Amino acid sequence: MGDITAVKDIIEKDGFDVNSIIGDRYEEKPIHVAAYYGRTDIIEYLVSKGAAIDAEQLGSNRTAFLTAIWKKHEDTALTLLRLGADPNIDTRSGLSSCERSIRSGLYNVAKKIPNCDIDALKNHVP
Repeated sequence: MGDITAVKDIIEKDGFDVNSIIGDRYEEKPIHVAAYYGRTDIIEYLVSKGAAIDAEQLGSNRTAFLTAIWKKHEDTALTLLRLGADPNIDTRSGLSSCERSIRSGLYNVAKKIPNCDIDALKNHVP
């Protein structure tokens, strides 16, 4: 994922659709790639240009929010929540975002997820 200037050039000058699929294997969109690399600046820009914050891809982590958690990008995950990401979407294997956050050690993210009982899950999630 390039720098923010390059991303802006592609979208603004070339008229690229921010919700286009850019990866064949998992059908990821730019927001998924930005989450994978922890590019909070690019995520904020993409959302401002109409990127679907809860767009799904074929990978296990489904959404940008779950991807950011899996890659342990705490600031990115918190930004996605602030921008309106749905914390109620589970991974394809059935893990909730709460469980995924705890497994990744992102307790500050888990604290922001409604009804996420960190203490109860800490003792039961490997």
